[in-house]
Amino acid sequence: MEFKEKSQVFQKSFDIFKQRMDNYRNSKILIMLSGGVDSILLSNFLLLIKNEYNLKLISFHLNHMYRGKDADRDADFVRRYSEENGIKAYIEKENIEEISKKIRKVLNFVLGK
Repeated sequence: MEFKEKSQVFQKSFDIFKQRMDNYRNSKILIMLSGGVDSILLSNFLLLIKNEYNLKLISFHLNHMYRGKDADRDADFVRRYSEENGIKAYIEKENIEEISKKIRKVLNFVLGK
């Protein structure tokens, strides 16, 4: 695909995004920011319309501790990305595996297993 075609695809996608965001003018937007390509792309689209739509952007990242140091690097990336782009960041670190075990225990008790 040539640059011109890629540019047209991007513009069409961005125009659709802006249409969908019309109902959210003057809003606070909480971005669930994993640091992956999809959430970063969404954030970048939001940054492009932030002023025009009068948006207040806040990011949330949960370091689920599944992947050790990689998960810590994701959290650091989200923190830096948010700071560099003027997005207020809320980052939590929870051992989801331990929480899941507790929930299963409670469910088993409630269900009589």
